[in-house]
Amino acid sequence: MSNFRATGKVVKISDVETITKKDGSKTWEKITAVIDNNEEYDNLLQIDIFGDKQVEYFRGKVNVGETVNLELVASSRRFEKEGKEMYFTKVGFQGFFYPETKTDANLDDDLSFL
Repeated sequence: MSNFRATGKVVKISDVETITKKDGSKTWEKITAVIDNNEEYDNLLQIDIFGDKQVEYFRGKVNVGETVNLELVASSRRFEKEGKEMYFTKVGFQGFFYPETKTDANLDDDLSFL
């Protein structure tokens, strides 16, 4: 996994989706947000926010139209179908960073549940 930061305007936040484990033993919440980083090319970044507490935290702090500074993590998974190898990359929410301060505040400060 690779951690990185992104700054941009929130253009979309999905409705809450409930995910159920295949065996039905557990459920959790997920939302997806789309951020426009104002770059000329490849300017949209879709991020996933998993878990009831993270979803509640993100939705409580962020509204469509706001500019945010995000701590993110990217990971890829290999998939093979009909002999063709493919990779799917997901970008997940880790927290916020605050460039106007000397020290960064992220989920360690606000979310002790991670």
